[in-house]
Amino acid sequence: MFILKSKIVSRNQILLIVLITVLLPVIFTEFNIVPQTTRAIEMSTVTQTFDLSKVRIPDSLKDEAYSEIFDNLERIRDAVYPGDYWTTDENGDRIYIEPTTDQVKIDYENAFVMYGINSENIIIDYNKNENFAEIISEDFSLNFPVLSSDDILISLVALFRIRTVDELIFPDGASEEYKQEMIDYATKYGGHYKLAMIGQYMSMEAAEIFSDDTKLNSLLSSIEIDGIENIKLVTTPGFGYLEMLYFSTSEQKEYAIPYSKCADYLSIENGKLYTMQELFIAFSQVKILEVMPVDEYDSVIVFLNRPPQNGGTLIIAFYNGNKLLSMKTGTITGDFAIVPIPTPETADTIKVMLWHDLFTMRPLCPAKKMIKDGGGEWVPTD
Repeated sequence: MFILKSKIVSRNQILLIVLITVLLPVIFTEFNIVPQTTRAIEMSTVTQTFDLSKVRIPDSLKDEAYSEIFDNLERIRDAVYPGDYWTTDENGDRIYIEPTTDQVKIDYENAFVMYGINSENIIIDYNKNENFAEIISEDFSLNFPVLSSDDILISLVALFRIRTVDELIFPDGASEEYKQEMIDYATKYGGHYKLAMIGQYMSMEAAEIFSDDTKLNSLLSSIEIDGIENIKLVTTPGFGYLEMLYFSTSEQKEYAIPYSKCADYLSIENGKLYTMQELFIAFSQVKILEVMPVDEYDSVIVFLNRPPQNGGTLIIAFYNGNKLLSMKTGTITGDFAIVPIPTPETADTIKVMLWHDLFTMRPLCPAKKMIKDGGGEWVPTD
């Protein structure tokens, strides 16, 4: 046994402190758990023409869709231009404007189809057969760009197909009154497309590409993969606000270019080309999103993008320069953990690692480092 700062410390703890002190700076500077196998894509100036028939609205649905949009122009206007607003005239004077339906510029020509998925957990379902096409739904939404007066994409309108009575699924505990309302609505509108969403409900970067045949063809030409087919736009409701340009090849290989408002949560990079296997490997990666020292409770809160599959061990260390001031380990099984460790007064750096356990010392993800700025606030270094 050893005595350290008037506390009894075991041989294993001493070994761990030595490892933290010596190895931690090396791990932080050199460790990279996931080699970058994806690549950025630059739009090609020379484009091929691809089959985008599954991206655009079928002719058989256009009349119904256009009619539904026209009947709801006031609702769309109120959502895109909420309330009254002011602008300026040619003399720079402020003038009051009352929005009208004429200001709602719908880009009917470049509306696009977004397919859903038949899965409650896409990671589990994909890993069964590693065939993403199997979990893409046959159902799709119709998405219409809303443009400003100078043709800038500012919003979107989505139409969803209403389930028929035979397709209805009621949640557990639904009241008879609720069920009857659903049945009545399905009886009246089942099988038809109705207004469902208005706004920036998806990545606008993705929407700009998805609504432009030239950009889509240019993007696909830049990939330089032979035999591209089965091109679809896919969204995964309830999973990270994710949209993707999906395609397969004549050799039955699957690829995706994902876009998400929560790219950090999903451990992906927007606009990168992934094989479908690479994409799902990324989905499964754990990442330390945020480290939050809470002085009032002498604790540090660590947030992850998702729970480690088999749990993990957090290692939290405070430094002053390169001098270790204090260290604490804690178990984490969810997507966040509160580790009781006070912040030393002289600490200027906090380093957090997530390992499988203390025995193997196998990292589960890149470590996180924060430093204290001149104002006393903790800021991340990455």
